[in-house]
Amino acid sequence: MNTISKMGRSDYLFLGLTILSLIGSCLILSPKKLFWNDELYSWHLLSDPSFLHMWQAFADSINNTPPLYFLLGWPWAKLFSASELSLRLFSSLGMSLSLALIWATLRRGYSFWPTALATISIFTSSLIIIEQNVEARMYGLFLAAGAWCFLLFDRICRQERPARRLLWWNFAAHAALIHAHLHGAFYSGAILAAFVLYDWLSAAMRPKVYLSVILSWLTILLYLPAFFSQSAAGQPRSWLPEPVLRDLTDLLLSSSELLSFKLLTIVLVLLVAWQVVGKKIGEPAVPLAAPLEGRVHVLIFGLAMLAVPVGVWFFSKIGRPIFLPRYLIPTAIGYAILLAHIFEQLSPLPWKWPGDRRGQLVYLAIFAVLAAFLLRRISAPLFSALKKENEFAAERMVNEGLHPDLPVVFQYSGDFNQYHHYFNTANRFYYVLDEQAAKAWESGRFGYQEHKHMVALQRNYPRYFNGQIIESDDFLSRFDRFLVLDYLKYDLACPESGPVGLDSAYAMLPIHCPQWLERRILDNPEYEVEKLADNGWNALLLISRKQKQNQNQ
Repeated sequence: MNTISKMGRSDYLFLGLTILSLIGSCLILSPKKLFWNDELYSWHLLSDPSFLHMWQAFADSINNTPPLYFLLGWPWAKLFSASELSLRLFSSLGMSLSLALIWATLRRGYSFWPTALATISIFTSSLIIIEQNVEARMYGLFLAAGAWCFLLFDRICRQERPARRLLWWNFAAHAALIHAHLHGAFYSGAILAAFVLYDWLSAAMRPKVYLSVILSWLTILLYLPAFFSQSAAGQPRSWLPEPVLRDLTDLLLSSSELLSFKLLTIVLVLLVAWQVVGKKIGEPAVPLAAPLEGRVHVLIFGLAMLAVPVGVWFFSKIGRPIFLPRYLIPTAIGYAILLAHIFEQLSPLPWKWPGDRRGQLVYLAIFAVLAAFLLRRISAPLFSALKKENEFAAERMVNEGLHPDLPVVFQYSGDFNQYHHYFNTANRFYYVLDEQAAKAWESGRFGYQEHKHMVALQRNYPRYFNGQIIESDDFLSRFDRFLVLDYLKYDLACPESGPVGLDSAYAMLPIHCPQWLERRILDNPEYEVEKLADNGWNALLLISRKQKQNQNQ
């Protein structure tokens, strides 16, 4: 197979700068960001002093995810602490490793400029990558596992008879992929299909290659007991709504979740301009390579990655909804491949250095524009992190000025977990358990799942919560006056039919309509409710039991 060029100084320079930008943005942004709900789930497990207890908690209904992130993240936390910055750097390093693997693999078939433009454009404009680069979750590891599979796919396809050692590495990479995220199974299956399709086009059959992928799937048997326990949290309903067509087109064609199409337009204009000018001031240095020479297998891999969201979307329509952009982060590899191939056909490299002074100036000017564009893109994550507001300094609805002596009930577990972790004052924050209210269809798709998560957290980490995750009857028997932090529309019931489309998932309504307040307080004539404040999203309510409201707590 044809190899255009090897990595040189320019590759290491721009690759290194991009990695520094990703890590630097994590260093700048992490001290400004609070752990949000899912990150706190990660923190509970990774900060556990006992590996065996962590493993027991992992198999409970806290997270619905395979074990690789926690198997690698737990020793990382013991070496470097379980702080916000440490756990987020673990994700950022996963993103950086992904970038390096994708870059190195593309350079086996593509020139410097196409590779640099494609990978840097993806890693500095994808909203999913930029967001997950600074979150204590498994998506950096998930993308790195997909990039490792891409590297091995390229090497295996370049050999008629891959060495046994290479096949074992392929087995390990696919095992890592399916144990990094539940959607890893879809990507592993797509890569297997890519192997078969490429071999069919090449009039070859390599059963050992296919077997190295299929055998990796058997390792999922080790995870099944935990999977069944974890998945029970999402029964009989989980929080994700059924996707609509716009969700798929937004991901693949119009939003910046994986690729900024505005940015793509700018790159294409620059390269087309180079072609027009290049033909006037110079001549081709070498004949252009055939568009598919040595790259068929890479394109097949890229198309397989791009096909996965389509398959997951259809699965979500006819089965259980599992379509969410961040779950599909390895598809970014497909876009990097596709862009590198398009840019290769418009590459500035084939044009010779012009002989006249005017042509040389134009030549240098275009190179300067392309280099400036890359440097601007590389710096984008840093500028974005610098502009981010400090969440630690944000005003909170629950503060010392509003009845600081009263307990506070949080209707949303995410608010409770965050307040409890960062702002707990004299153990005054509570999450009230009410299984009957959580089961009610009025509570929405997330209500019962949230209830199970919180029960599992209290079960596994009772010392940390110190009884602040509490049954409804116990709480009401202890307190006659208290505050409740709820949504602005605190008497809202979710529709029985359920929401459709990811917009409702992002807004949380009508996915989440907690019913404890409605069933135990609003419908109870013994209580009075006074609205104290709101911030346009949450309402802070004062609850008083009528016959005991004058008694001292």
